[in-house]
Amino acid sequence: MSLTVTPIHNGPVYEVVVTDKLHKVDYNVFLPQLRTGIVHHGKIRLLIRLHNFHGWDAGAFWEDLKFGIQDFNHFDRIAMVGENKWEKAMTILAKPFVPATVKYFDYTGREIARRWLLQE
Repeated sequence: MSLTVTPIHNGPVYEVVVTDKLHKVDYNVFLPQLRTGIVHHGKIRLLIRLHNFHGWDAGAFWEDLKFGIQDFNHFDRIAMVGENKWEKAMTILAKPFVPATVKYFDYTGREIARRWLLQE
């Protein structure tokens, strides 16, 4: 599994790149970085790029659910960039549960997603 978290322009926007499958231990890598961003900025924006993504194991799914419940009010915008129809469907299904504005972008539109997150 490969997971990276990178702040964009030292502002409230973070790019999270995920490949392969998420495991519970992966949340130890990126949750502290996102929570630090929340402390500094109040609300953050996420660019989540899924590349050859194969989902979560049970432990990772639970960590994702807990994080969403605890911190869901701290997101302003979320751009999901994926390669598969099921990733687009997952984004659409998540919208009612997240107060942030959530948009899906095809992988070829990742720069459009980045610009959308950076605009005021």
